[in-house]
Amino acid sequence: MYFNSGKLERKSMKNVIITLSTLSALLMMSCTSNTIAPSTAAPLGQGKIMVLRLETNPSTGFGWQYSLLEGDDKGALELVSENYDPNNIDSNLVGAGGYDTYEFKATKKGPQELTFTYMRNWEGGEVAYDVIYELEIDNDLNILYLGKKKGVVESDKDLSSFPDPTFP
Repeated sequence: MYFNSGKLERKSMKNVIITLSTLSALLMMSCTSNTIAPSTAAPLGQGKIMVLRLETNPSTGFGWQYSLLEGDDKGALELVSENYDPNNIDSNLVGAGGYDTYEFKATKKGPQELTFTYMRNWEGGEVAYDVIYELEIDNDLNILYLGKKKGVVESDKDLSSFPDPTFP
C-alpha cells in the first residue's frame, strides 16, 4: 500500500503542532504557582501592636527565645514588653506552667520573620521546637500577620499548636 507522502507529511506535521501546543499549554499551567507573594497576601491579622502568648513551663528549664530576620530588615520590630503569667489557680502548686506574653511594635517598613525557639538556654542550648511567624510591615507601620511555618528544628509538634498573634 502506498501513501501520498505530501498529504501524509502535512497531516502528521499538523498533528505534531497541535500536540506540542497542547503540551506547552499544559506545562505552562502546571508551572504557575498557587501561592500568593507575601506583599499581596491577605493578612490573617494586623495592627500597630502585635501580641504573642506562648505556653511555657519554666520548671522544666525550657523557655522561649525570639530572634528577628537578619540583614537590611533587621530591626523592623521592637519588643515593647515581655511578661510571664502563671496559669495556676493555687499559688502553692509546684511545677505548674503558664504563658510568656510578648508585645511588639513596628519600627520600619518591610518583610519580617519572627522566630520563637523553645529551649534550655543554660544546658548547651537544647532545643525542643521552634516556629517562624511571617510578617509584613506596611508604610503606616501596621504589622500584617501572613502566617507561620515550622522552623529548622525537627519536631513532632504540629503548627496548629502554636497560637496566632493577636492585635489589641
